[in-house]
Formats: sequence, C-alpha cells, structure tokens
Amino acid sequence: MKVYVVDYPEHAGKWIYRGYQNAWKALGYDVIVLNTGQTLTEMNAASLHDIDINEEYIIMYPDSLCNDEKTQEIISKSHKSFISIQPNAYPTPWGLHPNYRCHATDETIKALNGMENVHLWCFGDERRFHLKWKKSNTLPLAYDSVSYKQIIDQKNQYDICFVGGWVNNGLDEKRKVMVDIFTEFSKSNLKCGFFVDKNLTHKQENVILSNSKVCLNIHDVYQRVLGHDTNERTFKSLGLNGALVSDTVGQLSRIFPEVKTSLEAKELVGITKMWLSLGEKELEDIKETNRGFIESTHCYTNRVEKMLSLPPADPIPVGVCDKDLSLFDPEALKVLNSSDWIPIGYKDRFKPTFEKAKKIIYIDIDETICESPEDRDYTLATPIQENIDKANKLFDEGNTVIYWTARGTKSGIDWEETTREQFEKWGVKFHDLQFGKPYYDLFIDDKNMNTGDWK
Repeated sequence: MKVYVVDYPEHAGKWIYRGYQNAWKALGYDVIVLNTGQTLTEMNAASLHDIDINEEYIIMYPDSLCNDEKTQEIISKSHKSFISIQPNAYPTPWGLHPNYRCHATDETIKALNGMENVHLWCFGDERRFHLKWKKSNTLPLAYDSVSYKQIIDQKNQYDICFVGGWVNNGLDEKRKVMVDIFTEFSKSNLKCGFFVDKNLTHKQENVILSNSKVCLNIHDVYQRVLGHDTNERTFKSLGLNGALVSDTVGQLSRIFPEVKTSLEAKELVGITKMWLSLGEKELEDIKETNRGFIESTHCYTNRVEKMLSLPPADPIPVGVCDKDLSLFDPEALKVLNSSDWIPIGYKDRFKPTFEKAKKIIYIDIDETICESPEDRDYTLATPIQENIDKANKLFDEGNTVIYWTARGTKSGIDWEETTREQFEKWGVKFHDLQFGKPYYDLFIDDKNMNTGDWK
C-alpha cells in the first residue's frame, strides 16, 4: 500500500517526519514523500491533490495543511489518515514556542473530527489542551534507527557530550540555560564535547554520541514548565549511547522513570560523575539494556505499528476540562518558582496564569456580550465591547472560557457559522462554543452571576 508522508522542511519537524518516512519504508510500505515547500511559510497542500482517490492509500499529514476542501476530500477517501495536530486551548499568555499553535480552522477541526478513518495524534501529552479536537492520541517522539546507528571509534570519546542547537524565541531562554550548564561542566575537570549548531551529518552525530561515556540532554523552557513533551534528543541519545543525563521534564519521567534528571546544573554534573564512577563493564551493561529497550519499544517503527493498531477513537465531548484534566502539570508552579533556569521574562509571562485560580467559566452570548433584536435575527446582533473585554481578560488569566448559547434551541436554526464569524469579527477569545442551552425565563444556581452585576 502507498503511504503519503509529508516532507516537513524545517526545525524538529524535519527529523520527526524523516523518522516516520524511514519507519514506513522499514515496515514494507511504498512511501511517497510529499514535498510541500522549502520553508514553513511556503508549505501548501498542492502536492496532495494529485493523489488518485481510486487507489488504496494512507496519509500522514500535519493539520496546518488540511484547511482546503480538496485536501479534506482526499483524506476522507484514504484507507487511513494520521493527522498530527497542535493544541487549540493553551492558556494565554503561555510564553511558549511560537510555532506551537493550532493552524487548523474551526471548519477543518469539525471535518476531521467527523471522519472515522482519521486518527489525530500529537507527540505531547496534550489531551488537556485539545478542547476542540474530539479524538486524539498521544504518540511521543522516537528513535530513528535507520538514520542513527552506533559507530564505535574510541578515538572520539568524551566523558559527557551534547549535540544540538540553540533555540531563541525572543528571550534567549534555552541559550541561558545551556550556558549555565556548560559553565558548570567546564569547572568539573570532565572531558566535554559540546557541539552546538554545528550542522553535523548523521554519521558525525553517530560517532560523537556512540563514543561518549554519557550524553547530555537539554529541553526548551516550555517543555520543562508544562511537562508534556520530550524532545527527540532523548531517544537519539538513549538509542545510540544508553547513558543519559537530562533536565527534568514530566513526560520524560513518565516514559523513562529510571533516567535521573535535575533542574540544577550542579546536580547534573553530580549525576554524570555517578555514571562515570561505575565500572566499565557495569556501565556498558546498563547502556546496552537501555539501547535494547529503545530499539524494541521506542523506535519510529513502534510508533507506526501503534498507529496502525489504533481503533476508531471514541469522541471526547467538546469542552472537556475538569479537576482531573488541569491545564498544567501539577509541578509546574514549583518549577517556575524554584528554578533559576526559567528566565525572568518567562516567569513574568507564566506567573499570572499560574497564580490565579483556574476556573471553568461558562458565558452566555445574547444580552451578555452582545445585544440581539427581539425577533432573534442574530445576524443583526451588536457587540457589547465592555463585556467582551471582561470575558477576554478571564481567558488571558488562564481560565477555561466556554460560551454556551440557546441560539437555535427553539427555532431549530443552525446559528453556529454566524456566531463564529461574529466572534472573529468582535475579537472574542474562547476555548469552546457550545449550543443546546435550554430556553428558560429564570435560572437559579449557586454559581450564577447576573450580567448586570458583572464587575
């Protein structure tokens, strides 16, 4: 069977989708790589449009390229499609990666939610953020065992090594952390090999990572704070080497509880020295066990096999977000307040969200954020900007804002498209829009606030 896999042009996506391309090929599928552009801004869905819908095929595609009807039709005709999604319900301000946002329109989300042959997936533990995506699966990143193979060369041995790049999203967050860590290691008398932004070939990476005694891993700030996403370097280091020292990230600890981590540079040096204090055979035995675990459990071929075994996902009710589905990792505030690794700029951006009590807030629409005519022709509704601003402030403070309306309850008219267009025009911020609110003359409730009393 043919498998159409996007060729993501830049950044981590380039290596993630390359790993999946290799995995599908390794499992015997006929892989067609879709070249969509040289940069992210150039990416478009045109290459998918040439698919013959009379053939049997599988698609692996990002949500950012699914916004046109032709693409959605081709996806709907596939044997199976695996669409990678981005969250649409992160609290604001979240101060995270600028590319980490939902590119799919509401119409696209609705269309993909309704296709039984479509599986939605994300490499982070992100169900808590997917308030519009009704069905999603967590598939962490993995080890590309095709591109990365051990190459033993004792001449290229370091006590500790790092292979990766700076990530600068305007606050120099990762650079600061890395400088702090590298400085601490430079005082330790260890033989360090730190290769930053060197554009190394796969072979060069293989040699460095394979022949170092221990590998160092550093995540982005948002990964440490929110805890939902482990970088690909984790898997690459364990697959090629087996001895890993890393900063603390929630998902990493959940997947690899035996990996020792810390949010302090001095402790990372200490963990490294602990590794190096082991006898040569003991160290190698542990590393071999870890490499075997990655090869058998956390390769991209394992992820593809998992994808193919997924049953049709049961839809998650739109707007699910309760006490057990908190927006943040329980340890996030502790991390934010205790670690010097979170730059001041990020602390300032995160704290308002963390420190205010997070609430799930349902807000009415008509006569609350807009005025509507008595005949309920909602196309003629006019915004109440003062109240929209108040509601947006609740959103910005990290609360989950859900608009709940009786529009169409009595008449049976579908006002969703009109309402969404109005929200966009009026600048309404929200996590979910729900219809089906019952019509009533008086609502008595212990958690109710009258619009006239809204301060």
